[in-house]
Amino acid sequence: MLQFIYSDYAEKLTLKDIATSANISEREALRTFKKTLVKAPFGYLNEYRLSKARDLLESTDLPITEIAFDTRFSDSACFEKVFKKIFRLHTKVVQKEFPGKKSRIETFILPIYRNALRNDADLIIRIVAEGFSGFK
Repeated sequence: MLQFIYSDYAEKLTLKDIATSANISEREALRTFKKTLVKAPFGYLNEYRLSKARDLLESTDLPITEIAFDTRFSDSACFEKVFKKIFRLHTKVVQKEFPGKKSRIETFILPIYRNALRNDADLIIRIVAEGFSGFK
């Protein structure tokens, strides 16, 4: 379930989505989260989204509004309020503290491109290892 949250945190997620990712019921997902992480799935999801937002604030020069939407907050005012409550820092302070930020291309496009290349390499290795008969 955590891996699902890590990979899909920027999407609109429901408890059913989180539970289905682990092939368990919604009730079991709630119980498991509360037992192992001592919090509900959405509490964990929001904390993870905030940590990703902080990473973006520290590593990019994206506008705060864009970071809010990229991390699935409904609007920048709500995002800034929650961010300040959790981290006890204003988003603009965090943005200014980290010079030498990466551009949007370095942050978003290149990792996707590199991942695609890695996946292609994995596919080629599988084709060679298993022979071409399994791939039609």
